[in-house]
Amino acid sequence: MGSLSWSPDNQALLGADGAAALWDVRTGEILRTYNCSQDETDTFISVAMLNLEGSLVAGVENDSLICIWDANSGRLINTISNARDVYKVVWRPGSELITIIESGGAEGIRRVRVLDALTGDEYATIEGQSNAESIAWSPDGTKLAIGHAGGTIGIWSVQAENDDDHTAD
Repeated sequence: MGSLSWSPDNQALLGADGAAALWDVRTGEILRTYNCSQDETDTFISVAMLNLEGSLVAGVENDSLICIWDANSGRLINTISNARDVYKVVWRPGSELITIIESGGAEGIRRVRVLDALTGDEYATIEGQSNAESIAWSPDGTKLAIGHAGGTIGIWSVQAENDDDHTAD
């Protein structure tokens, strides 16, 4: 399973391993599936995550197309196509922002990007994260931790959403 995330009420579990689906944890029944493309035969959803409120799902199809769904209806809300080799997605708490790690393709230079899930607009980018493997937000959404191969962790302060300058320091 490429990724797992719990619903806020602990009654359902979202997982992705080729397809994205929401399961009832008591019965194992699939409650909903999430599809980005009309042609499901040529798609592979490697990562899917529920936001903390349980209202939105972000998923990555074929490593480059980010799909945003309404968690309850399964309706596709937005697609973000300006990403490349995405292998991690997390939601920023209390917002409609997603954070991704891109592997950088042939150059191998990884970067961490914060994007508005509903518009695709870039909120912040942290370049040169050549060995970034994991990302996590603080519960208040003001600090972003980036875990690197070799056991190091970088902590970044990220400005509030209403700030004019969307940067990380």
